[in-house]
Amino acid sequence: MKNNSLPLFIGLLFLTLFTGCARIALNIITDKDIDEHVTQMEHKDLGKSVVFLPIVHIGEPEYYDGIRYMIDSLRASGYVTYYESIRADTTRTNRQELDTLIRKVRKITRVNIDGGYVNENNKSLPRVLRKSNKWMMQDYEYLGVNDSLGDKRVDYDIAELMDSVEYVNGEIILDDCDFNTPLNDKYQCPKHKGLPQNDLIHTFRNNRVAKEVMTSDDKKIIIIYGKDHANWICYKLKRTGFEFTRKGKVIY
Repeated sequence: MKNNSLPLFIGLLFLTLFTGCARIALNIITDKDIDEHVTQMEHKDLGKSVVFLPIVHIGEPEYYDGIRYMIDSLRASGYVTYYESIRADTTRTNRQELDTLIRKVRKITRVNIDGGYVNENNKSLPRVLRKSNKWMMQDYEYLGVNDSLGDKRVDYDIAELMDSVEYVNGEIILDDCDFNTPLNDKYQCPKHKGLPQNDLIHTFRNNRVAKEVMTSDDKKIIIIYGKDHANWICYKLKRTGFEFTRKGKVIY
């Protein structure tokens, strides 16, 4: 079957919440204590077990080796992986429309995520992320995630996500600065209050994950999503009857 989706970015960085490059880097670059962050939940009536494996999108290869070891070990016990990855459906979105969507995301987040987290040419990202050969970007193939093994992307098409965000919040209006600033340049357009950062990054996507876990036929599920999603998704599952059997450090 032909794949008509174009990978854009694995996750969204809530960069505008942080001040200073070092603070940003600490939020998305590897935490080596992988095991301390793992959270497990069970729904006895449904016979379901969920392991939330919160991940960072940039890290050292050794960090991702550890993640892969966990995935492989859980897969041997019958688990499948639900993972995040926003993509573009090329049967629905042409290149010009996609360019506009990416610029709308940039207006909200103030970074061009499509330029890659460790792309030296992506000057919209902090220098600390662009100038180090130490890091690699999260790579699902490297992690052993594979749809042919029952794994499943549980996320949005970028056009679908923006439609949902704008339906609730109104259209994201691009101005001359947005169109005239190349995507990989430093984004210096005026800031606007009230842009729907939380809806873009969390609300719709977290809801989709929780719904898929509840309604799918899979009984053993690994969730691989950015660690900032963990608390919300886990407590959403708790309200549907899941109980914690182990809380990681990301759950508060």
